[in-house]
Amino acid sequence: MRDGTLMAQGFDLSALSLAGEPRPIADGVVVSVGILQLLPRAQFSASANMLVYSSATQAPVQHLTWVDRSGIAAGTVGEPDLYSGPRLSPDNRHVAVTRLDARTRNGDIYVFDLEGQQWSRLTFDPADDIFPIWSPDGRYIAYRSSRNGKIQLIRKLSNGAGQEEVLFESDNRRLFADDWTADGKSLVLSQIDLKTNSDLWILPLEGSRTLAPLVQTPADDPRARLSPDGRLLGYISSQSGRMETYVQPFPSLDGKWQLSESGGNSPPQWQRDGKELYYSSSGSLWAKAVVSQDPFVLGPARRLFTEPPTQRGSFPAVSADGTRFLYSVDLVQLAAPKFNVIVNWAGDARQP
Repeated sequence: MRDGTLMAQGFDLSALSLAGEPRPIADGVVVSVGILQLLPRAQFSASANMLVYSSATQAPVQHLTWVDRSGIAAGTVGEPDLYSGPRLSPDNRHVAVTRLDARTRNGDIYVFDLEGQQWSRLTFDPADDIFPIWSPDGRYIAYRSSRNGKIQLIRKLSNGAGQEEVLFESDNRRLFADDWTADGKSLVLSQIDLKTNSDLWILPLEGSRTLAPLVQTPADDPRARLSPDGRLLGYISSQSGRMETYVQPFPSLDGKWQLSESGGNSPPQWQRDGKELYYSSSGSLWAKAVVSQDPFVLGPARRLFTEPPTQRGSFPAVSADGTRFLYSVDLVQLAAPKFNVIVNWAGDARQP
């Protein structure tokens, strides 16, 4: 895909390299964007003589919507657009979010001032800039970018001033920054490994910036969040045979508690004072009170509400007092998809 168009280019098998110039094949190809899939996926498949792709007349549109503890909509943020992964600043005065270009599905980071009710754009590179996370002091936003054939983790002052700083660079296209440690000195990352699937890693931001394994198991451990005081690591894992939500002490990882019981599709998030945590399971948002920090004791699970329609795997942002949850709510669903077939697609005469 290039700027919303499906392209084809020759390939030289003997030289194992691209040959000739790319040429357009089809426009209007559906591109799905899901947080658990992590990367946009164009819906097409090709054989030697035939190509099929999915198209639709409408694209999904989201509105950043506050939901109270009973599941009732309690206001919106900004205007409807294509949004992903809202994150509240530590002082709860700003929202950082990925906004997607309607045609290319490339993302950029925007910040919304909740008091001034206005947007500011943080990234301008043509590359995909997605998944913003705030530093503990709110001065910086770190995000993932795909530039120059590499995946980069970048930070920039949250007010937009100054230059970007590349924190880490990798060839691993399934590399993502999940959270910032409470002392601001490290990032918790997730990346895929061919032997152990998705794992969690720690990246020191000082010294050599060498990745070290944090949670590395044969299961999928794809997403994580830290508690506000930095003493607990919450994450999702398939170690039981399906995705569930877990909490472990951090950084020691000495002990483990399972939160969800019937599947968990989001890492837990905490109330700012750490007295309650929240997680998604079976289409609902659940809460557990933190009865004691030392030793760590949780109260019984309480179902708060059925979650609104969102991108699969999209997580809400939680207000500091735990009374509101900011979702990227789907307003327009895709129309029934149409499957288009192009025969002899590699030849000069393409006949749909």
